Amino acid sequence: MFAELFAVMAPVLAGAGLGFTWIRLGHDYPVAFVTRLVFNIGTPALVIASLSGADIDASSFGRTMLAAALVIVSM
Repeated sequence: MFAELFAVMAPVLAGAGLGFTWIRLGHDYPVAFVTRLVFNIGTPALVIASLSGADIDASSFGRTMLAAALVIVSM
């Protein structure tokens, strides 16, 4: 139980600790750069990782892609 909780909490605590240390050392935090980095690299990587681990049949995935494409085109 503790190992499962630690596996989830460790990256969060490590990121928070890194950010806290970064600011305490007086370094500048480039908000615009970090935002672009997360949106352009982090988000697609998360989507691809989620889809690769999901057990989805091809017909359901195809219908979902078609619906998303139709919404995007209609907007």
